[in-house]
Amino acid sequence: MAAARGFRRAANAAEAGLLATALEWAHLHVVSDLDDAATLVTGTGRDTGIPIAGQGAPLVSEFAVWELAAALGLSIESGRNLVAQALELAHRLPKTWARVQAGSLAPWRAKRIADATLHLNQEAAAFVDDQVSPFAHKVGPAQTQRLVDQAIALFMPELAAEQRDRSAEQRYFTIDHDQVSFAGTSRVHGELDLSDAIDLDDAVRRGAEQLAMLGNTESLDVRRSLAVGMLARGEQALDFESPDPVVSAGSTTRDVGSTSRARRDVVLYVHLSEAALTSGDPLAPAWVENAGGHLVTAGQVADWCGVSAGS
Repeated sequence: MAAARGFRRAANAAEAGLLATALEWAHLHVVSDLDDAATLVTGTGRDTGIPIAGQGAPLVSEFAVWELAAALGLSIESGRNLVAQALELAHRLPKTWARVQAGSLAPWRAKRIADATLHLNQEAAAFVDDQVSPFAHKVGPAQTQRLVDQAIALFMPELAAEQRDRSAEQRYFTIDHDQVSFAGTSRVHGELDLSDAIDLDDAVRRGAEQLAMLGNTESLDVRRSLAVGMLARGEQALDFESPDPVVSAGSTTRDVGSTSRARRDVVLYVHLSEAALTSGDPLAPAWVENAGGHLVTAGQVADWCGVSAGS
């Protein structure tokens, strides 16, 4: 074990040294013209025309990046990534960079953070660096992404609005009848509005609980799947303590003529700053605790609750 730890320390030190050397090489080949600079390449191999590190980092000769990649036996894209990570850390995430060079943070963790902040402006990147650097040795991808989302909401409202619009366009719900299993099951998948997803999850949970109370001994996952079928047939979970006046536990009839909509209870645990509460800004960031701590806007919360953002 001691030998393994020693090799790991040596590997981390070597990787930190490689990052420092890549940074030094980049500083020797700084250019002022974007047309001569190395650019970020997407997974499709298409040149995006974006400098390889974020806003405020120096531009580097693309030929210099190629030379470094060749010297290290890397592909051009991998060479770009290495230089981008070194520049991002040194120039935009200096506190995280300092920990790498001091040996208190594994370089692979720092590079993962750098990859997540490349598209941020300088203020947003500095915010992430301040928040993440003390805990970078134990922060996972999900936590890092939440910090990045928070930084975008605070310092890049236009980008936040674009991301919200894209997310809204990505909603869908699909029942795959082309992949029916031998047991006669179909896969269902989709992406819903958060409030709709919470409502659906609550209805499925209550249906699964009711099935268990009625003696169904299947696993929870199976009972949840059966509860979805109950919802599809309009069979709501019954309240055994306070029976519905129209549909009771012993009744076989149902009021099918009513078109009234069931009252919707929206239960969200939302964290808002005092400034967001007093300003009435619909773009103010809010954190929804019962949705995994994800970042939304005050306006979105207001839409779910049916009130104006300034109320």
